[in-house]
Formats: sequence, structure tokens, C-alpha cells
Amino acid sequence: MNHPDLSEVFSILERERSALLTAQFSRLDTLVPRKIALLSKINFALVPQSDIQRLHAQLSRTQMLLRAATQGLAAAAKRLSEGEKVASELATYSSNGQLSAVDLRQSKFARRS
Repeated sequence: MNHPDLSEVFSILERERSALLTAQFSRLDTLVPRKIALLSKINFALVPQSDIQRLHAQLSRTQMLLRAATQGLAAAAKRLSEGEKVASELATYSSNGQLSAVDLRQSKFARRS
């Protein structure tokens, strides 16, 4: 690999991978723009096919990690919202089979010692 910009792209891709695997998503804010700038400067007609294949493999791996992270965050957000819903909208069935809400406010019963 003779192209210094391509070497830096590979380095950035490794740092992106590390950031995604450790859920340090804020690190991507600086890595992604730099990677895009470097990729736009590279004349790929002069890059050996083996380096292009390696780049494609690393970009594909990063894309899979991004997709998995996005799905994981979406699942976590959904789970949190379901927990909030359960906490605020607890319901049960009455003796006649009708759905009724349970009042979650403080009980009027006082505890005696």
C-alpha cells in the first residue's frame, strides 16, 4: 500500500470499529468526516486491486457494525418506552372480565407499627 491517504483510511476504519464495539458513538463524529474527506482525495485507478478489496471488506464490516448498533439502540429505546408505559398504565381484569385501570397513586392506607 503506497497511498498515505489510504493508509489513514484503514486506520480510521479500525478506530471506527473499536468505537462501535465499545459503544463510544461520539468518537464517530470526528472519524466519519475525516474518512469521507480522505476517500474523496484518493484516485482509485492507481490503487492496487488487493487494497481495494481490503477496503471493501473493512467498509462492509463497518456497515454491518453500524447496522447492528442502530438496531440495538432502537431495541433499547423500545424497551425503555414499554417500561414507562407499563409503569404509567397498569391494568387488570375485573371480576366480570372487563379491563380496568389500576390506580398507581399513593394508597390511603397507613401502615401501623
